[in-house]
Amino acid sequence: MARKVITITSCENCRFVWLYLGLDECCLLLNKKRIPLDDDNEIPSWCPLKDAPQEIIELENKIIIDAGLQLE
Repeated sequence: MARKVITITSCENCRFVWLYLGLDECCLLLNKKRIPLDDDNEIPSWCPLKDAPQEIIELENKIIIDAGLQLE
């Protein structure tokens, strides 16, 4: 069975983001810690998913290439 690997490039794409009162983004992985709004850094430095191991990134790139898709 093939596995799908996704690299998060923004909190908007993360399934662990919870919206407090529908407005404030919070991280479910870190006990609903509030995610600061920062246009220059779309992922906070404390994000546990930010620094994916190089093997995961290489695996994702291989899956994309094998599927015949373009790398961004």
